[in-house]
Amino acid sequence: PENYYYHQILGAAFQRQEKFPDAILEYSIAVDLNQKDVVSLTNRGECYLKLGIEPLGVQDFDKAISLDSSESDRWVNRARMLKEQVKMREKK
Repeated sequence: PENYYYHQILGAAFQRQEKFPDAILEYSIAVDLNQKDVVSLTNRGECYLKLGIEPLGVQDFDKAISLDSSESDRWVNRARMLKEQVKMREKK
């Protein structure tokens, strides 16, 4: 379906099952359909982290953060927190 929310939910289901490549695919479709989908960007970034692909995860977090000028969206705040965790790991 051409409905980004459908792919977002399907990605979340795969993510919960720890099927991260499948989740990334669904989140990518959701983002292609709605470039402002911060939920899919944040979750896809987290999947990349779970697979050890930190640069792509950080890229998704940066994109989500750039879409929230008010700093009030909870998903974007999650992206900020996850990005900070990556930074802290890199310092060790």
